[in-house]
Amino acid sequence: MVRLALIGASAFAIAVACSFARRTPRYLPDEFLYAQLSRSLAAGRGLRVLGESSSLPSQLEPLITAVFWAAGDAALAFRSTQVVHGLFMSLAVVPVFMLARRLSIRAPLALASAAVVAVSPDLVYAGYATADALGYLLALTTITVGVDLLAQPARRTEAAFVALAGFSAFARLQYLVLLPAFVLAALVVERGSLRTVCRHFALVNATLIAGLALVLSRGGDTLGRYQSIREFEVSREMLRWAAVSGFLLCLSAGAALAPAALSWLGSALVRPPSPRRGAFAALTVWLVLGLLVLAAVMAVGSGSNRFFERYLIVCVPLLTLACCCWIEDGRPGRRAVIALSNALVLVAMRLPVSEYVVGQGSSDSPFLLAVRELGRVVGVETAALLVVLAAAGAAAASAAAALRSRLAVAPLIASLMFLAVASVGAHATDIELSRAVASSTLAREPDWVDRTGAHNVVLVQTRGSSPATAMQQAFWNLVLRHGVLLGTAVAPMDGANERMQVAHDGTLMLNGRAVEQPLLVATSGSTPVFAGERVLSAAAGFSLVIPAPRVRLLALAQGMRGDGWLAPRADLTVWPHGVARCVSVALAGRQDGGGAVRISFHMHSVHTVVRVRPRERVTVQLPVRAGSPWHASLTADRWTTLPSGVPVVVQAALRLTSVRVPGRDCAPTIARSAA
Repeated sequence: MVRLALIGASAFAIAVACSFARRTPRYLPDEFLYAQLSRSLAAGRGLRVLGESSSLPSQLEPLITAVFWAAGDAALAFRSTQVVHGLFMSLAVVPVFMLARRLSIRAPLALASAAVVAVSPDLVYAGYATADALGYLLALTTITVGVDLLAQPARRTEAAFVALAGFSAFARLQYLVLLPAFVLAALVVERGSLRTVCRHFALVNATLIAGLALVLSRGGDTLGRYQSIREFEVSREMLRWAAVSGFLLCLSAGAALAPAALSWLGSALVRPPSPRRGAFAALTVWLVLGLLVLAAVMAVGSGSNRFFERYLIVCVPLLTLACCCWIEDGRPGRRAVIALSNALVLVAMRLPVSEYVVGQGSSDSPFLLAVRELGRVVGVETAALLVVLAAAGAAAASAAAALRSRLAVAPLIASLMFLAVASVGAHATDIELSRAVASSTLAREPDWVDRTGAHNVVLVQTRGSSPATAMQQAFWNLVLRHGVLLGTAVAPMDGANERMQVAHDGTLMLNGRAVEQPLLVATSGSTPVFAGERVLSAAAGFSLVIPAPRVRLLALAQGMRGDGWLAPRADLTVWPHGVARCVSVALAGRQDGGGAVRISFHMHSVHTVVRVRPRERVTVQLPVRAGSPWHASLTADRWTTLPSGVPVVVQAALRLTSVRVPGRDCAPTIARSAA
């Protein structure tokens, strides 16, 4: 037990140290959602995200961590949550060790199985403000109890299993698969006797039937944001991703132990070496298959096409235990182990891992995060080659273990070494990405809005502005309690679905009332011009607007890129006040020596065309009719000529530098100067 405690303490120390190196949450929207739910509970507002009711069904973690947000300090709450999550991940060594001993695995091998938790790249989830760490601990505990229940049915054990399975699903919805996996495993253990399964496990069956009935009767409401899964159908793409996810799982678990684990699981299903090991094999097989299907459904159904290792983290300790059972049972199926090892290498050669790291491919996989870090150091192609070589080395370790009894533990040792190296890469990449997100989205003081002394601030999302950057502001600033949308074609984000209206005089309205609260307005995709309000800005892409006493818009330019350049299609709306005025729009051409940009202003019945050359600044003044909003659509076309002499339109290269509404009348004018 002392050695087990040392392993758990080491895992906790690693988790906390790496977690504290993360500057800000980066796995959005999940980290934002869980933090918002915890904050809302701490404030006594129930389960809400920026004031709106939440559809996130996994609510156990916010209930546990809400206490950390009661102090009103986002940084303290974030770090406290990471410490607790590190504790959850490190405590997972206990059920893994207990299950190993229940399977009659010798103490050294049982400790090695527990060490997988300490060195696994999945430890990276301890630093996330999500429910993965809690779900990991609960699911492994549930599996341990489930194996006991399958081997020796008892009412008390069955009640404990059902309760733990419920808590696991309440923490992470993916673990709903525990109940059907158990029932299918029970059919295997009882050799297909449905009557025996119904008699011995009545509570499990009743709970499963009640859950299915609830989902069917309430539609997708019980699944919350995952309700689209109900509409998913089996397809060739889903089957392909299930196979790809299985292959990547074998690599991420340590390619050396996967062949031995799979060989033992197959033989144990046919000829169980003992009732408890037979129960473990059956439950592991059905649970892994169920989680692989869920991972494939998420990959295809979400349209992301990435490896959802996040759904499979409990599989790594289970495969490790299966490998230990293979060693203890005298290495059955040795030819199968060699064949599987060679097949794994061949597949690794045909399916380069590097192609799954591109874009968002590594966002849900600590293993692919490690490959990404390796690619950054040595290059993508070299990283793919090194993964193949590692698989080949793992195959050699598996083959050696199959051929010589003295090398039986070689797959386990090789996998522990592989997981340790992969863990270093995963943590390094995660920390680097977190710091990059903080540098690009946060001010020097992340809680800068709180520090201004403003209260009850409304977060305003505008067209073209990034929801992820808005979530960063809402995470660190506790005074942001409500979210709204301003403008046309603004994509809703979690916690911001209401739309703010603009009255004829430019006054911002919300639910029929003039807005008299401070606003944090996202300005990376739109440029708002306010009338007389005090505007503060400490974070790029955001302006804090202090009402005086109401918030009133003079102009709103929509269709800006994140870098400030004009999109090919943009809109400009002006709300005049009092007598007739004019609008002044300043445009600057990109200094790249390219062709001129043609800007078309369409407003009411007036059509004005302006050409802006590189390194040129053009100020267009146009009259504004008093008494009603004035709208102009800007079409920016950049013309170039092909070698054949044919003119073509390419991406606009124009910056909108300012929009002003001078307090005087004006005639249409176009002024040019050097940019």
